[in-house]
Amino acid sequence: MAKKKVKRKELLKEPDEFLTFSARAFNWLHANRNKLLTAGVIIGALIVLYLAGWGYWRYTNKKAQQTYNQAYSILLKSLNPEASPEEWKKAEQGFKRVFEDYGLSKVASLALPEAAMAVYLQGRYDEAIKLYQEFLQDMVEEYQYQSLTKLAIATCFEAKGDAASAKAILQEVLQGPKGPFRAFAHLSLARLYSSTSERDKAKESLEKFIEDLPDSPFIPMAKAMLQRLSR
Repeated sequence: MAKKKVKRKELLKEPDEFLTFSARAFNWLHANRNKLLTAGVIIGALIVLYLAGWGYWRYTNKKAQQTYNQAYSILLKSLNPEASPEEWKKAEQGFKRVFEDYGLSKVASLALPEAAMAVYLQGRYDEAIKLYQEFLQDMVEEYQYQSLTKLAIATCFEAKGDAASAKAILQEVLQGPKGPFRAFAHLSLARLYSSTSERDKAKESLEKFIEDLPDSPFIPMAKAMLQRLSR
């Protein structure tokens, strides 16, 4: 998708005096570049440049948050069983605009998994996986985000019929630090093994779950699944 540029006329429509100052600051620096020779003036110029950059950063955050909120509202409505594919597409376009047009904003990274969800709903699983993987790279040190995102990737692989890749991703979650999403990985892995007629591996996964997370609220569900598989 081609990146849509924000036109100068659209920027100036915003009632943001700081942004207007930023533009004037850059223009002044360019017009007086030959005069900025002394150390003191150079430092002053750098401060102006910093303020100008901060003004643009503030602007992109404001616009990005507005765009993100609009797309998120559309996505929530699109989760209704009666939602149309057009609504999923609108949500996708909104989130993609956040990280394509406002990549320096705070919410740019958070828009990636939301866009992936909208793409997933449209059945474009490979593209959804790619977006989730981009988000993983941004959240290298946030293991809970990592775990949740890997669960989403496993779901995409399962949806496209690639059970082997889904199982491999779930194993990665289980080999990582313990967290609130570990139980879902255990249960999902057991369900996948069961769906591919690997009953022994499904039972083994459930037994490991019960041993690994004895205080999990999902233990009754795991025991019920184990009982059903043991018949």
